[in-house]
Amino acid sequence: MLTNIIYKLNIKPLFLHSILFNIAKSMKRFASFILFFLFVSLQTFGQSRNGYATTSKKAIKLFEQATVLLKSREFPEAEKKLQSALAKDPNFIEAHLRLASIYGLYRKKELEKQSLEQVARIANGNLKYKSVYMKLAKVYFNEGDYDRALKMGNLFLRSRPRESEAKATEWIMENATYAKELMAKPVPFKAVMMDSTVNSFALQYFPVVTVDENTLIYTKRDGSGGSDTEDIVVSHRNKDGNWSKPVSISDNINTLQNEGTCTISSDGKMMIFTSCTQGGERKNYGSCDLYVTYKEGDDWSEPKNLGRTVNTSAWESQPALSADGRTLFFVSDRRGGFGRRDIYYTTKTDNGLWTPATNLGKNINTSGDEIGPFIHVNNQRLYFSSNGHKGMGGFDFFYSDRLPGGEFGPAENLGYPINDHNDQSSLTVNADGSLGYISIDQYQGNTAHSSLYTFEIPKAQRVLNRSSYVAGTVLDKDTQKPVAAKVELYNVSNEQLVNAVTADAVNGSYSIVLTEGSRYALFVSAPGYLFRSIPFNFEKTAGELESVKMDILLEPIRKGQITRLDNVFFDTNSYELREESKTELNKAVKFLEANRKLVMEISGHTDDVGDATYNKTLSKNRAKSVYEYLVGQGIAKSRLKYVGYGKEQPFVPNTSDANRQKNRRIEFKIIGDNQP
Repeated sequence: MLTNIIYKLNIKPLFLHSILFNIAKSMKRFASFILFFLFVSLQTFGQSRNGYATTSKKAIKLFEQATVLLKSREFPEAEKKLQSALAKDPNFIEAHLRLASIYGLYRKKELEKQSLEQVARIANGNLKYKSVYMKLAKVYFNEGDYDRALKMGNLFLRSRPRESEAKATEWIMENATYAKELMAKPVPFKAVMMDSTVNSFALQYFPVVTVDENTLIYTKRDGSGGSDTEDIVVSHRNKDGNWSKPVSISDNINTLQNEGTCTISSDGKMMIFTSCTQGGERKNYGSCDLYVTYKEGDDWSEPKNLGRTVNTSAWESQPALSADGRTLFFVSDRRGGFGRRDIYYTTKTDNGLWTPATNLGKNINTSGDEIGPFIHVNNQRLYFSSNGHKGMGGFDFFYSDRLPGGEFGPAENLGYPINDHNDQSSLTVNADGSLGYISIDQYQGNTAHSSLYTFEIPKAQRVLNRSSYVAGTVLDKDTQKPVAAKVELYNVSNEQLVNAVTADAVNGSYSIVLTEGSRYALFVSAPGYLFRSIPFNFEKTAGELESVKMDILLEPIRKGQITRLDNVFFDTNSYELREESKTELNKAVKFLEANRKLVMEISGHTDDVGDATYNKTLSKNRAKSVYEYLVGQGIAKSRLKYVGYGKEQPFVPNTSDANRQKNRRIEFKIIGDNQP
C-alpha cells in the first residue's frame, strides 16, 4: 500500500530513504519491518516479478520474442515486436531501452533520443535506470544542446556511478562547458558554396588546391549506374575565375574500385592518394594503401605503392604532403597508437625511399580519432580533425604549430561557428593562410549529401608566416626548348635546403613556395648548362603577398658565358664575405667540381658612386675574397682568375638606386678549358 501511495504521489525513489527513516523513527516498534521494506521497495519498485518495469504478460512475451529476433539480427521484426509491446504498456521501460539501442544502431538519432527520454520520464529517478541519464547527456551533447547535456550529466553523477562511467560523463560535461565558452566568443565565419560546376556530384569532399589555387582536386561519389565507388577528379580555374567541369584526374589513377583522399606537392607534379583495392594489378598490403604518382606534361605516371615502411595490413588513408614533397602525414588505424585512428608521418630520403612511419605524438593524437591532416605550405602549421581533443562534439577542426625543436605544439580549436556539434573533417588552407576550402555535409532524411565551400580564415587564427610562390618555365636560352632543370630553394641564413623541384621535362614548368621570415637563394641547374642564382628577400613583407612569374633561361656551357652570383653579400665599403654568402659559393664549388675542365674568371663590379680608383680596388678585393674561398674549398688556383672592373662594365644604366644595386655584383665567366 505504501509503495502505491508513493507511486501515485510521484515521489522519486531517491527520496525514499529520508521518508522511511522518519516513519521508522516515530514507530520504533515497527523499525525492523520498515527497514526491511525499504530494501525490498528499492529493489522491486515499478517492476514485475520477472524484473521488468511492467506487469503486462502480453507485453513481456512480445519483448522476449523481440530479444530472440535481435539475437538472429532480424532488426526490423524485432522493432515491430517492441512497438507492439509498448502498445500493451507504454511505460515498459526495457522495451524503450531496447528500441533506443536499435535506433542507435541505425543512426536514427531522433527516434533514439525519444526512446531514451521516455525512459527518463517513466523511471523518474529509479536508480536501476540511472544509465539513461548518461546516455541522454551524450545524445544532447552530440546535438549541441549543451545545457541539457550538463543537466543530464549532473543527474547521473549524483547516482554515484562506477568510476569509468563517471569519467566518461565528466568528459562530456567538460566538453559541453568548453563548447559554451566557444559559443560565447564566436569567430567570424561565412561559408560560401563553390559553384555548381564543382559541386556536381552527390558527394564531394577532401579538396586540395595547388599553391597558385588554379587547380582543384577532390574526391567524389555520385552513385551513378548503381556504383558507389570513390574517384579523384580535377577542375581548373580559367582567367575569368570560373572552374571547369570536373573530370577524372587520370585513367592511370582511377579504377573500378575506390580511389580518394589525395594530396599534391606545391608544384603540382607529385601526388599521393589512397586506393582501396581488392585484388587486381595494384600491389597492396592492407584494405587501403597509399600510392604515389608523378605528372609529366598533362598525364600522370602509373601509381606505385609507397611500400611497407608506410603501408601495413591495417588501414592507411588521408595523406597530406609537405610543399617540398619530403614529408608525408597520413592516418592509420594500426596497432600501437594512442587511439583507434592516429596521424603518422614519414620522410623521403635522398635516395627516394620513405622512412618507417612515426606516430605524431600525444600533442596531436588522443584516445579518440584524429583524421584529415593538412600541412600548410609554410611547413609550420598542421591542421587536422579530432573527436578526442576538447571540442564541440563529433569531429572539430584543430591546428598545431611547430615548436623550435621541430615537434608540433598543443592543438588549438578553430572555434565556433567554424566548429559546431556536427562533424568537421575536410579542410585545406591556401598559401597566404587567408582562405579555407571545406566540405560540408547535409542530410535529407537518411540520405547524405556534401558540397565544397570556401571561407575566410579569421585573422587572429591565420598562419604566422604567410607563403607565396615563384613559378614559370626553364628554357634553353639558345633553342627556347624546355629544360628538366633542378630548382632548389635555400635559406641563406643557415644554408638549409627549403624546397627542391624539377622543372617539367615536357613543358619546362616549375613552381616553388616562398614563405615569409627568411632570405632565399633560388638555384637553377642542369647538366651542360651554367647555373643561375636568384635572390629573394622575404624577411619582412607587408600588405598582400604577390606571386612571382619568372621564366629562367639557362646558358649552355661554352666560352664567354656569364652568370651573376646574386647571393654573394658584402657590407658597404667592405670586401669581407658575409656568412650568408656561403650557400651561393658552395653551389659554385659543386658546379666547378662537376665541370673540371672549365677555367673561370671571377669579376667584381660597382656602381658609379664614389672615386673610380677606390671602386676598382674594392671590386678587385671582393673578387679576390671569392677566389680565396673557392681555393680554400679545394678548387685549383689554375682554374680561377680574379679581376676588378669597378664601374667600367655596368649591367644596367646607373639611373636609379635599383639599377645601381644591380650593378654592384660578382660575376662568374667561362674563359676557357683547363687543358694539361
